[in-house]
Amino acid sequence: MPTTMQSKFDKILAAIVGTKAALQQDVGAVSVGLELLHAEHRKLAQRVQETEHELEDMRPAQEAVMQKVAALTDRINIREYCTEDVEGRNRQNNVCIVGLPKGTERK
Repeated sequence: MPTTMQSKFDKILAAIVGTKAALQQDVGAVSVGLELLHAEHRKLAQRVQETEHELEDMRPAQEAVMQKVAALTDRINIREYCTEDVEGRNRQNNVCIVGLPKGTERK
């Protein structure tokens, strides 16, 4: 009976050792996978940081462009108002064209 019991223990011990080896391989594979993920994460974090710095560097230029666009928009609005004003005044007034003989416009 002790040998039967011993052989059962040996089988159980062999199964445990086999399971332990398989688990160690799995843990090793997971560790390698985690290392790869950490390396990829570091690369992505660095790229994000570089992109943020580039955006910060672009911000003053973008603000300058926005100010320039606002100034040009104001100038366009003023020019439109002036053009409408001149057109309205021309409609109200008889425009004399210098250099044309009188009565030419009726011919």
